[in-house]
Amino acid sequence: VNDAIVYGSKIYIVGSDEKTVFVANKNTLKSVAKIKAEINGEAVTPRHIAADYGKVFVTTFNNAVLAIDTLTNTIADTYECGNYSEGIAIHNGAIYTADSDYGNGNASISMIDLKTKTTTTFKHENIKNAVGIAVVNGRLFVQDSGSYDANWNQSGQGVYEIANGNVTKLADATEMAVDMKNGKIYTINAPYTYPATPVSYGVIDIATGTVSKFCDGTEIEYPGKISVDPVKGNVF
Repeated sequence: VNDAIVYGSKIYIVGSDEKTVFVANKNTLKSVAKIKAEINGEAVTPRHIAADYGKVFVTTFNNAVLAIDTLTNTIADTYECGNYSEGIAIHNGAIYTADSDYGNGNASISMIDLKTKTTTTFKHENIKNAVGIAVVNGRLFVQDSGSYDANWNQSGQGVYEIANGNVTKLADATEMAVDMKNGKIYTINAPYTYPATPVSYGVIDIATGTVSKFCDGTEIEYPGKISVDPVKGNVF
C-alpha cells in the first residue's frame, strides 16, 4: 500500500506493486472493487491519490494521471503529466502533480486543467526530485527529496513554495503534512546520510512563513510519514 483516501462511502487504497486500486466500504472495510491501473491495456504503477468532482485521481509512473469514476469503479479518463509523477493535489478545477523523474534530476510540476484537459509543465533548477505537493489558499507548496551522491547521502531535501515562477525553500524536510484548517505545514527532516543526521520536526506558519520547532520526537526512532487530522488538527 502506497497511499489511500476516504471519499464518500468508500476508501480507495493504492497497491503500487499490485498495479491496482482497491476499493472498500469505509466502515466495514469489505471489498467493493479492484481496479486495474492500466493505460491502453498496459499495466502501470499507481502512486498517490486525491479526490474531487465525483472522481478519484491517481498518479502513475507513466506520465499520466488516471481518473476513476466512483459510480462505476472504472477508469474514466487519462490525463498527461510529467515523468514519474508522485504527489497530487486538486485546486480550483485543476490537478497538480509532483513529477519526481525518479530522482534523476529532471523533475517538474504539472498543472492539468480538467475542463480543457490541457497540461502545463513547470521546471526549475531547485526542483530536483518532487514527491509531494499541496495547494493552500491558492499557494503552491512542494516537498522535494533533493539529490543523492554516489554513497546515497541525501541533500537539498525540503519544502519549497512556487510563486510567479520563483522557487523558495522554506525548510529542510523529507516529509510534509498540511493542516489546511489552521494554515500550517508540519515537517520531518530525516535525510539518508552517513553518519546519520539528527532527526528534527518543524512547523511552518503559512501566513507568516515562520518556521519553528514542533516537537523533540526523541521517542520516535525511525519516522517514516506524517499526517494531520483535518478536523481536530492532531498530528500523526
